[in-house]
Amino acid sequence: MGIQREKWTASIIYQVATALKYMHALGRIHRDIKLENLMTEIVKNCEGKPVEINIKITDFGFATVIDGENP
Repeated sequence: MGIQREKWTASIIYQVATALKYMHALGRIHRDIKLENLMTEIVKNCEGKPVEINIKITDFGFATVIDGENP
């Protein structure tokens, strides 16, 4: 059970970090990352067993745009 849990955790962290890196490259900062602002989608195989997890970042109410002059 431990190895599966580590695999899912690593996938979640990777997806969040990749999304934040992408937003930062576009000059956007979320400013309110917390568990309540992450949505999950569990993808299951034909047997009903989970095989993948997809993370979506929500609630951009505190988000801001930065320019190149004032980091």
